[in-house]
Amino acid sequence: FKGLEAYNAKNEKIISKYQKPSYEAKKITKALVSIDKKNKKKQIKRDETYKSIPKFFFTEKKEKEAVKLLNKLAFNSYLQKRWYTHFRSSDLDALWELLLKNSEIPSIEGEERITYKQFQHIGSLVKDIASQIYFSPFYYLLQDRDPKTGSILILEHYNIMLKKSFLYQQRVKMAVFDRNHTGVLTKEELLEYVQFMIDDNHQLATHLNSAPEFRPFYERAVVEMFFFLLDTNRRDKLSIEELVYSDYFINFTEVCEDQSLDQNFFTVQRIYKIWEKFRKMNITGRGCLSRNEMISFNNFALTGAFVQRFIEEYAEKNRYITWETFIYFYQSYYSLSTSVAARRFIWRCIDINHQGYVTPFVLNVFLREIIKKFGDEEPLKVDDLVNELYCLISPSKRDGNIYVEDVMGHEKGGDFLGLLISVELFNKYENTDSSGPVEDDEEEPPMELPAHL
Repeated sequence: FKGLEAYNAKNEKIISKYQKPSYEAKKITKALVSIDKKNKKKQIKRDETYKSIPKFFFTEKKEKEAVKLLNKLAFNSYLQKRWYTHFRSSDLDALWELLLKNSEIPSIEGEERITYKQFQHIGSLVKDIASQIYFSPFYYLLQDRDPKTGSILILEHYNIMLKKSFLYQQRVKMAVFDRNHTGVLTKEELLEYVQFMIDDNHQLATHLNSAPEFRPFYERAVVEMFFFLLDTNRRDKLSIEELVYSDYFINFTEVCEDQSLDQNFFTVQRIYKIWEKFRKMNITGRGCLSRNEMISFNNFALTGAFVQRFIEEYAEKNRYITWETFIYFYQSYYSLSTSVAARRFIWRCIDINHQGYVTPFVLNVFLREIIKKFGDEEPLKVDDLVNELYCLISPSKRDGNIYVEDVMGHEKGGDFLGLLISVELFNKYENTDSSGPVEDDEEEPPMELPAHL
């Protein structure tokens, strides 16, 4: 797990900066909790159905400043306790020495192994909480064992502890930015965390601070990328647990450690290219795109009908496309063949009446715009193209309509949408039978997204 060996004491500063609550504060907090429990018990006695009401049903009460402060102190005290339940940098260094000392001498360096008895012995030497977490039989059985002796590689076990400790500590850090203590982050809260991560990494912060006008765009792009990839239900909230243990968060931490990585969603170079394209399209310089500016995307590849629908659905006050919306569109455009989230984003523009299906008339509207783009270069008939789209998708229902389920679940669903919105995607499909466009006309294919997206 790259970069985790470089643990420093600075990783603890966000937790340690909060003062521990005094004895009086703890006492008052306990009193408030007991009063709240008594009130709930009284309510349950009045009506037995009260306890079956889901928590999300109740609106958040406006708390007094004193109560807010006490709750914050209590929560920070809890975070401090959780922080120290996992290994820190000094603990990990000492533990590596302990693993080496109790391991068998190998014939090849780096192949040190320990048996289960040695594994238990080391667990008894470390602190109790860490022993319960990392030196339980579960972690021993989780790893590849030697068929003769049953021993495991100490390097493999050490890497598991490094990764788990790092991710757990990042989860605790994220909880600091969770203002409502609900276990989820809004876009603004996640933005604060991303800013902290950038400032915490000197190399990345220096790199971004050299272009101060680009840094806020990069931070926003990272946040929007996380929400695009993980918030499939578009709730504008992300679960901290889901975020921390996702592959995309690992990708982001790798970028923080090494900015030279390729094929990563969050590299500065990749987002800078998107930003440059956005700036070139933004002729007026107002910081957002109008209809005419959006049409110029990829040498006027998009049709007027699609851009008009895109602005109606996603533009602010039905006029302008912001940087955040452009990030969503850009990622969707280049991921139609692999991402269901991208197809849903574009489908919303195609489904004019929001009925969950499109009729032949709707297909005619978008395909006529495609034909106009070609002019007299290639004679195309709308009816022939409509028939080809029906053959491409093979709708499940025989009522003459194509439903959203047909497009989302079909392997050619991305091609179906691409043929309706872009001349570039139309040419790619007709001439080369490509699965999608390539960013900036490079030879490498775009990164694949997981199937569940």
